[in-house]
Amino acid sequence: MTISSKAGAGVLIASFLLLVIPLLVFPEQLGLPLAKGSLLTVLLEAAYYVVMTLLMGREVSLGKAASTAGVCLLYRYSIGVLFACGVALFFSVGWSSAMQFGVFSYLPAVLLQTIATPFVVRQFFAPSKSERKATRPEKREFTPTRETSPSGLTSISVSREKGVYTESQAPRPQPETEARRHYVQSHEPGTTTSPAELNGFERATRYIGEHGSVYLAAVVDNEGLLLSNFKRGAIESEDWAPLALLFFDANRRVLNRATRSLGTPEKLDVMLKETRILLAREPMFSLMVVAERHSDESLQIRFNQAMEMVKRYVAERFGTGQESNAERIHVSDTQ
Repeated sequence: MTISSKAGAGVLIASFLLLVIPLLVFPEQLGLPLAKGSLLTVLLEAAYYVVMTLLMGREVSLGKAASTAGVCLLYRYSIGVLFACGVALFFSVGWSSAMQFGVFSYLPAVLLQTIATPFVVRQFFAPSKSERKATRPEKREFTPTRETSPSGLTSISVSREKGVYTESQAPRPQPETEARRHYVQSHEPGTTTSPAELNGFERATRYIGEHGSVYLAAVVDNEGLLLSNFKRGAIESEDWAPLALLFFDANRRVLNRATRSLGTPEKLDVMLKETRILLAREPMFSLMVVAERHSDESLQIRFNQAMEMVKRYVAERFGTGQESNAERIHVSDTQ
C-alpha cells in the first residue's frame, strides 16, 4: 500500500485538526459526562468502524472491513495519545490522568476523533492516481460462446420471420454475398486510416469505438447486412449484424400484444450480466453497439452523436425518403 503525496497531506491536515480542536475546547465538557473505558466501549467503536467501512467501500468483504476497523482503532488511539500529551504539557495534568482523558474519558475529543477516523483512514486505502493507471486492466476481449453440436454444426442461421436461432450447416458463400462483404469496412484498434478516407458510416463506428468499453459498433442496412463496423477482440461482426433487426422485430411483436398497437421501438438499451447492447433504428439503417455492462454515460452520448452523424451522411449522400440496401450503398461509396 502506498500513499500519494496529496493523500498524505490530507491525512496530516485532518490529524492536526483532530488534535488541535479538542485542545482548544479542553477542559470544557460541552454538557457531556466523563466516560470510563471498557471492553464494551472498544467493541462498539470497532463495530462502528466495520459498518462505516462497508458503507463507504464497494464490494468490501467482511474480512477486509474488520482489518480496516483495526487500522481505525490504531489511528484513533494514536491521536488520543497525542491529545493526552498535549493535555499533560499545556494544562499541567498528570500523565496517567491525561492518558485517561485522551483515550476514553474526554468525550468531546473522543467522539470527534471516532466519527472522523473512518474518513481519514480511507485515504490510506485509496489507490493513488499512478496506481490506478498502472493497475487498470486492459479491456477484456469479448468472445461470444457458441455451442457446437456433435455433428460439427457451428454456424448460426437466423430466421427473420420467426425470430428464432437454429444451427445449420455453414452454407457456401454466394458470389452476391461475397461482393457485399468485399465493400464492408471493418476497423479495429490501431488502424491508421486517415479521417479523410472514411465515409460517414466508418466515421460513426470508429467514433463510438474510441470508447474503451466498446466491443462492437456496427451500422446495418435494412436487410441485416453490414455497412461498416468497428470491433475489439474476437467478436464476429457478421454474426451480430442480423440481430439488430431481430431485436426490434421481437419487441414490436411484444408491443403489438397490447390493446392498442404501440408500433416498433426506435431505441433499445439491453442490460445483460456482463454486456450492454444499444440499438437505434432508422428507415434505411440500424446502429448497434455491444459494450461492457458497466460503461459510463459518455457511451450513450457517443451513441447519440454517432446516430446523428450517420443520419446526416445518409441524407446528404442518398437523399431522404428512399429505400436502401447494402448493394446500393456500397456501390455508391465506391464510385
